[in-house]
Parts: sequence; C-alpha cells; structure tokens
Amino acid sequence: MNGSASKEDQNDQKSDEVKEADDEYSDDEMTDEESSEEEDDDDDEYINIDVNELRGNLTCKLCEGIIKHTKAIKNCLHRFCGACIDKWFNDGNKECPVCGSDCPNQHASLGDGIYDKIIAAFFPQ
Repeated sequence: MNGSASKEDQNDQKSDEVKEADDEYSDDEMTDEESSEEEDDDDDEYINIDVNELRGNLTCKLCEGIIKHTKAIKNCLHRFCGACIDKWFNDGNKECPVCGSDCPNQHASLGDGIYDKIIAAFFPQ
C-alpha cells in the first residue's frame, strides 16, 4: 500500500503544480504582449481601400467603364466586359488588347463570376 500512497501523493503534487500555473495566467488576466496580439487580430478584420485606386483594376480597358459580366483571357488573365471582349474577337482580333498575348479564338476567354461579385461589392447597381 505504500506504493499506492506514494503515487497518490505524486498525483496531488502534480495537480497542485497545474493549479499554480493556472493561477499565474488566469482567463481574466493577459500579459501586455497577449493583449496587443489580440488587438492586432481585430485590425485584420477591416481594411481601408481607396475606391478611386481600386477603380483602375475594375475598369474595362476597351470601354473604360466598370467591368460588366467579366471575362478573363486565359493566357494573361486580363479582364474585360464580356460584351467588349466578344466584340473585340468578333472584329477579327486574335490578341489581348492590353498585352498582346496570343488568343487564337473567342474561346480564349472565360467568364469570371467571382470578379463580378467583387465589383458588385464596391459598386452596387
């Protein structure tokens, strides 16, 4: 029985050590470093964006308006209004109007619904 009593004493001692460690950093108390880390996490939830700067990335280079029904060229990922790029290809052009990347046919571009959602978030109609 001495062996079992000794194990109980050891378990009680470990339990006391854990309690002391818990008391050292209670849930209600944080170190300055922990507190500032938590504040930094809150800052990451929102960012300030200058819509005028953003507008350049959301503008069709063919019509100079905000992109509607976005289509992206597969080779270079430049984006345009769906109607604008379709007309560009229908007029016989076979390259990206921005960078000149080869686009053998109209199937060189595809719709980009996610980009449309981003545009709608900043420029609701």
